[in-house]
Amino acid sequence: MVYASASSYAAANWTFVTSETENALHFPYTAPSAVPAEVTIQFGITGPYLTLLSGANAGIEALWQATTLLTTAQCDRVLVLGVETFQECAELYTTGRWLLGTPLLEAAACLVLERHPGLAAVRYRAAWGTRGLASLVAGEREGALASVYLCTPTAPAGQVAGHYLQAQWPDISLVLLHERLGFCLACAPLIALMLAITAGQLEDVLFISQWWDAWAMVHWPGAPSRAGYSSQ
Repeated sequence: MVYASASSYAAANWTFVTSETENALHFPYTAPSAVPAEVTIQFGITGPYLTLLSGANAGIEALWQATTLLTTAQCDRVLVLGVETFQECAELYTTGRWLLGTPLLEAAACLVLERHPGLAAVRYRAAWGTRGLASLVAGEREGALASVYLCTPTAPAGQVAGHYLQAQWPDISLVLLHERLGFCLACAPLIALMLAITAGQLEDVLFISQWWDAWAMVHWPGAPSRAGYSSQ
């Protein structure tokens, strides 16, 4: 199991800080493990387990870690789970409104990935700084590419990055996830993959996310024809 989130533990941490009583579940180092722990217990999931809490980029990194587990034969099937919560600590997110766009979308998404030869074609890259996005796409201009799904924490960031990507690939289908979903951070790349599958795209797809000055990208092979999957 690979678990990704930017916020699902925030409500528990906020309760730990502000509550007059103690609860082990709300301890800051315990809270991030509560959701995946309950899921693994409920469904009897065993084997390798990873938690990624690297902001909005955690979803991209979860997809990469899942494919790595599969292509290195460490397991036959991976549940990739993303969960985001905001409502229970709305005041906390209001203080950081310049970092996150609205509406903030509470979400839970999961993908079940299985071993498949097509997953060997998955590529992951990360970059930092003002030229991070340019660094990511520098080696992606050749070959058949169906779409780019862009996941950013604010609308202005998405617009700037979107203009740059369209300048690089004038004919590409560009999807700004926040325009369709609102802002759901680490869940966004998982939902984007589901959207690509639903669209029946036969060519490769790029999923790109941003968190502060960190960029992450997964180049995914044409899902309907080359990789086994199921989603929820």
